Amino acid sequence: MTTQPKRVMLIDDDATVLGVVGDLLHAGGYAVQLLLYPTLAVPTAKTFRPDVVLADLHMPVMTGREVLHSFKAFDETRDVPVVLFTSTWTPGEMMRSFLAGAVDLWTKPLVPDHVDRLGELLTAIDELPQSKRALGRERLRSMFLRYHAQEKSHGTLLLNPGTPFEGRVILDKGQFSFARLGPIYGEPALDEMLTLDDGVWRWDADVIVPPSNEPPPATAAAGYVPKVLLVDDDAAVRKLVTKQLERAGFKVETAEHGEDGQRKALTLDLDAVIADLNMPVLDGWGMLRALKAELRTREIPVLVLSAHDDYRETLAAARAGAHDYLRKTGHSDELVKRVKQLTAARVRVRELLEKAKPIKRLEVSLVGAQWLMRTLSELDCTAVVDAEDDWGNYRIRVDRGQLREVTAQADAKQLSGQHALTAFLVSRGAMAHVSFEMPPPSEPAPPWLSESIDEALRHLQAMEARVLGDRLAKVGGFTVDAELAGLFARIGSESEVALLRAVAEEKVAPAALAQHLGLDAERVREGLRELVRRGVLRLS
Repeated sequence: MTTQPKRVMLIDDDATVLGVVGDLLHAGGYAVQLLLYPTLAVPTAKTFRPDVVLADLHMPVMTGREVLHSFKAFDETRDVPVVLFTSTWTPGEMMRSFLAGAVDLWTKPLVPDHVDRLGELLTAIDELPQSKRALGRERLRSMFLRYHAQEKSHGTLLLNPGTPFEGRVILDKGQFSFARLGPIYGEPALDEMLTLDDGVWRWDADVIVPPSNEPPPATAAAGYVPKVLLVDDDAAVRKLVTKQLERAGFKVETAEHGEDGQRKALTLDLDAVIADLNMPVLDGWGMLRALKAELRTREIPVLVLSAHDDYRETLAAARAGAHDYLRKTGHSDELVKRVKQLTAARVRVRELLEKAKPIKRLEVSLVGAQWLMRTLSELDCTAVVDAEDDWGNYRIRVDRGQLREVTAQADAKQLSGQHALTAFLVSRGAMAHVSFEMPPPSEPAPPWLSESIDEALRHLQAMEARVLGDRLAKVGGFTVDAELAGLFARIGSESEVALLRAVAEEKVAPAALAQHLGLDAERVREGLRELVRRGVLRLS
């Protein structure tokens, strides 16, 4: 009996690639369907019934990940394996593609070795029991590890680098050797990391040594005292912890409950917040949400205290935006050590800025974009900040503490002035280089950088309030920037891209988004905030 050849559907907007790769697949014994227009992927797949789909990640109109999402929406195509390929994989694109359900990731140009790899992949899928073909934790982990084994990856994959809840996966010549996320180690840590679709990912090549649990403590820059807000309803705890922190060199403000803490956080320039989870009026969870929703306070590192020692609550705190989690034991030594760790990056960076020493690689999330800009202004620095994230590139020139020039480039879209400054202030996962210059002979012109930041935040906060307010209970209150939406579709998390699609294409009313997407209301609100912050949504 003659065995039917496996059917492969190849999707690429480049006719030359279709021709060359199509010939390779034909020569490998596959039945091939070539598709130049990704918008026809689902109807074509319903008739061709492919055993596997190969799709270019970066295509106009519809990306490879969007093709994958469209397949998941129909019973006839939901289980079709999809391989994505592109010229260069960033860590973020790689992880978002796996989380979307891609079974393998290839790097262009596609060559005969890829045809062999396809055969191995199809054999592995055929041998997989039907019960394990759904995209669960086990299959996702298996695909992730299989990919890195084939690529012989050698280095460390970082999730949310620089934060106390930083995740690390170490791969030694393709072999999985170490993983840690907060209090979890090994495969369970990797599984948890693979559920965080909105994280910032970074790859450190050739770094395969597990990190020390004891980072060196930082000493405060001359004359600089880190400021901490302690929020706890127990007066005895406030008194004891305040004394311990002041003895360790911190300036401490206190609040009795979350509502009081939130008010003080808005008016004080804080380097860290310590908050009990269980408080009256507004508990630690509510305060954490409020701090992260407010632009002025979203960067402040928050350490939450709990009477429990539960890793699930630890992970819940991390997902809610906490930087660290500590069980209340009555011993303050560990608390002081954790607060020193939370504030160490700001202390180190401020010392370098005070001495006008260049900073070659600064993980901006360690200190916060707002804090970096305000500190440059406060210290009357004359400096240039060059930064880059998945969204684009940023350049900010500061002349003796005043804003001289700011530009941002997102794909082909160029921004300047307040729009560019706003783009940097809301950046995620940016890496920056800070260099110093001699002040120009002329006096700097207003505005002060700190004033520009305040103006940008006021404008953005007002926009967010209107987008999330009653005005948008019905469709039609805003417009979508198509160019930025296309970029966001490539770099956003799975839930963010689904939200964008529901708003921009399906025209779902904001009030109905949570039910339509199966997300909780707070997740939808945060997603809408991100779309506004990035300039994807604008009020009509």
